[in-house]
Amino acid sequence: MHTRGTPTGDTDRILKNLRLVEEAAVGGADFHVVTHRMVSLLGLLVVGRFSTSGGGVPQFTLDALATQGWPRWQILVDDSKNPTTTLPELLRHFRNALAHGRFFPDSDSRDPHQVTVTFEDAPGEAKPVNWRAVIGATELLAFCERLAELVHQADGSATSG
Repeated sequence: MHTRGTPTGDTDRILKNLRLVEEAAVGGADFHVVTHRMVSLLGLLVVGRFSTSGGGVPQFTLDALATQGWPRWQILVDDSKNPTTTLPELLRHFRNALAHGRFFPDSDSRDPHQVTVTFEDAPGEAKPVNWRAVIGATELLAFCERLAELVHQADGSATSG
């Protein structure tokens, strides 16, 4: 395992904790796995050094990622002048949504198969939403795992979990 304070080391720890929570919840432990998935994704955005301007994030299109097995986000509202078509754009909106508390699970269920999460972004607190996307909590886990893989690819190492 890599050392703390490095993107790959911190990513490994985030994934390890995520997997432990997932396994414990399947075993009946009292965990909120959907919340933990959102927190894990935020952590991956931070420790992966993915800047909000897209620096360090491969310029993959969302369509190309979908063909590689990445989960698809359902984008309900998008800025027509700057549509969300690439991973850096998606991560920027997602980071803003989390940082400003604009994420809304549609259920308190602890079963991820029964929950979808809506994320919203806006150009300011008093401004109308200019981006809204939805993803199932099950797909959110797959997205976390894929994002962690990108951190490792950038570092040239494999995920050790």
